Amino acid sequence: MELAEMGAIPRETVEAVLARWFHHRADRGFSFFPWFADGPCHRTLEAALWWGARRDTASLQRLVSQEESGARAVRNVAVAIDARPVPGFARAALALARGDTSLALSRFLALPDSLCPDAQQLREVRFRLLAATGRDHQAAAVFDGSHDRRVPLMLERARLAERLGDRPTAINYYRFVAQAWLHADPELQPYVAEARAALQRLTGEPAR
Repeated sequence: MELAEMGAIPRETVEAVLARWFHHRADRGFSFFPWFADGPCHRTLEAALWWGARRDTASLQRLVSQEESGARAVRNVAVAIDARPVPGFARAALALARGDTSLALSRFLALPDSLCPDAQQLREVRFRLLAATGRDHQAAAVFDGSHDRRVPLMLERARLAERLGDRPTAINYYRFVAQAWLHADPELQPYVAEARAALQRLTGEPAR
């Protein structure tokens, strides 16, 4: 979903897929959209974060209701962990959509990782909200404690390292971004240019 966030996938496409997913959760056709997470709880979290970032409170209210209803329905039923409804994701994203970053962060931090095993999106939103609220060292610890090395997050970690005055780490991650996306699509080239400019600023080396 991060490529959609960066403009590489049209917003209209994402909205259409999410609308279809909301009404047809069991549809197997979503495997044709590799940018949309696999697994029930992971998709719920991605949808919640997408709508939260766009302040789409109406969609999130519907998602909260749907997840709460689903949670009641399986309360005494054996269901795979990653298939259980997680209303907390939608509630946390709703706080984000309403502009209450502190409440959103507290809710995301309070959610046990066991609710959705290996949910990289949960670590990602914690990292970003910690950085957004000035808790830079905690944000760095969240990132460094994970194995998530997707390029968009590497760029954000580079920015954070530069802000913290950690020059070697910033250089390392900016260099990774510049190399990984050297031949990326045009929509991503501004990020490559940012990484190159940062490397020139931090190392004195001419931009390549």
